[in-house]
Amino acid sequence: IARSARSQSVTGDHDALLIYDRATKWVDCYPVRTQSANDAAYRFLAFKGPKDTIKYCHTDDSRSLQRALRDLNIPHDPSTPGRPRTNGVAERQVKEVVHGTRTLLLKAGLPACFWPLAMRHFCFARNIMADPITGDSAYRRRHGKDFQGALIPFGAKIQFLPSPTADRKESAKG
Repeated sequence: IARSARSQSVTGDHDALLIYDRATKWVDCYPVRTQSANDAAYRFLAFKGPKDTIKYCHTDDSRSLQRALRDLNIPHDPSTPGRPRTNGVAERQVKEVVHGTRTLLLKAGLPACFWPLAMRHFCFARNIMADPITGDSAYRRRHGKDFQGALIPFGAKIQFLPSPTADRKESAKG
């Protein structure tokens, strides 16, 4: 939660919603502008994708998460307030994503306001990286194949030529 103006993002987001799939170990963290049930429901749908289903969900005791899951007809179980072991898995994921995000920002030399971009990059990089012992990745467990794209460090300078568009072709003629 961005409590100060300095912590708020360049995208205008103030909070983040972390979702972790215990079966595949896929983690994603979404920037959100508010802690509303609508924002949460939209992010749960983005996490699920068009083909997957969410069979069961553990949450903290947030009313907006409870409402979002109820609206999406996803059964859930909130953690027990004051009993850390009931949400230890989630807390560990949050800690890892926060530390990874901070590390990426530091290494890239970018200010803290870029946290949503670094956070999403960290989660995806973690999902595509193979476990050194098993050789398996969250990406392979979720999609049934290895990630085939380029591995580009966060904050890397990239040069590209924009593809020509109809507007550019027309203006070049005229």
